[in-house]
Amino acid sequence: MLLDQYESQNLLFNTNFKETTSDGLGAYRGELVVVEGEIADAQGRRKPPVVVLRQAIVLAGDTITLFSGVLNDLADMTPLLARYQNDFDPAMKAVVYVRNIKDEMKLELGGIEFLFVGLLDGMVWTELTESLGLEKGDFKGQSAADKLVTVLEGFSDFKSKAPLIASLDEALTKTVEVTWEGRGAI
Repeated sequence: MLLDQYESQNLLFNTNFKETTSDGLGAYRGELVVVEGEIADAQGRRKPPVVVLRQAIVLAGDTITLFSGVLNDLADMTPLLARYQNDFDPAMKAVVYVRNIKDEMKLELGGIEFLFVGLLDGMVWTELTESLGLEKGDFKGQSAADKLVTVLEGFSDFKSKAPLIASLDEALTKTVEVTWEGRGAI
């Protein structure tokens, strides 16, 4: 299974869960390594990843059928595609939340339509399920893995009104500067 392969390659990071659905698909929530950290010592151990897809939601068998998460920078799509594009199913549903874009946009990359949504602060799971019109009751009694299947099924009625952008280069011209807010004790 594809997720087992990723696990053996140390591409799963800060895992919330990695389970099998009742249909036999692999379900994963956590972080997905986009750019690995450099080798730190003679034993080959690595420093923490340089870029990760945070709050990743992945459903996969031999190919990835559901793909979502948040990137800090839209430019990180280039290394993400370089690492994972060969594993994408042609019918894959993909929503990537990005911190440095303001407006939603659709982009076809490698024959797959990605929806990019600006998200400065929030939870991918909450945003995605709300966008698909799913409610708490839709997940009642399901395992964590089967909830991802329900999300995938939620795409059957979903149509985004976001404009289709011609290329990733054009999409990169629509990024904004992000100001990070400090939080904590005063």
